[in-house]
Amino acid sequence: MRVLVGLAVVLLTAICAPASVAQVPPTPDQAEEPATVLDDILVSGVPLEEQLRRFTEEAARPVPGRGLARWQGPVCIGVVNFRPAVALQLADGLAQLGGRLGVPIDDDTCDPNIIIVGAVDAQAVTQGWVARRPRDFRPNLSDASLSREQLNHFATTDAPVRWWAISRPSYYDVLLGQAVPTDSFTGRPTIDVHTFSLKRGRTRDDLQRLVVVVDIGQMEGRSIDNLTDYLAMVTFAQMDMQSDMSQFDTVLNMFRPEFAGGGLTAWDEAYLQGLYSVREDMRINLHTQSRAAARVLEQDIPKP
Repeated sequence: MRVLVGLAVVLLTAICAPASVAQVPPTPDQAEEPATVLDDILVSGVPLEEQLRRFTEEAARPVPGRGLARWQGPVCIGVVNFRPAVALQLADGLAQLGGRLGVPIDDDTCDPNIIIVGAVDAQAVTQGWVARRPRDFRPNLSDASLSREQLNHFATTDAPVRWWAISRPSYYDVLLGQAVPTDSFTGRPTIDVHTFSLKRGRTRDDLQRLVVVVDIGQMEGRSIDNLTDYLAMVTFAQMDMQSDMSQFDTVLNMFRPEFAGGGLTAWDEAYLQGLYSVREDMRINLHTQSRAAARVLEQDIPKP
């Protein structure tokens, strides 16, 4: 299992003191001058939670009107159309990273619900797939996927990696301690829902299926380890394919020219750990996610 680097935050305080000079008795004129009073100096910065809110707003792409989805049921990872050794390394790496997050990984023979496909011509492969099997990407289930316009972008983009997620709203029964899937057509609960409080909903969003298509021709110069970390971000969370993450320290910048290498950053770790640390009966919105990620980062800040 890879060892991921946590956050190290070092606060540097510069204290400037005037140089020492020989004391000279003041003249009468100098003695009568009023003392100069300096205003307090205020050093301000953006709070950590606010920074992570901006990170979340740019990175996340949930279904409109829904919360951020995550994996709650067993996850089965399938990697196809890569060399066997590469496919095994990607699958094992993702399973180990998912296990560290608390993602329920199915180690037995299973039907993959995370499908990672390597393609020489990723655009042609994706367009053909969407045309032949559109219900693989927009099932007959309300609030399950992004719009048709977003699906068209998924099919036609020239991005090195593209992905498409299917999620499902569920109603969490706190007495039974389990989620109740919604009806496929109405989006309403199939049975009555019991909660300890009527003041808050117990609706959450669960990832059901995720497809990733990797353009093999654009992988030159990228290590398998870096690709594994990149895929961890886009398979274990609902990330925005069109986001601009250039202002943040994240492995999602792997295909930008200025990317200096390295795997999951402290921000990436905090984002994923925060997502999977939220109680399973809660709907995760941007505020909930940024607060959870901030708590993860604060745990790694050295105490004075």
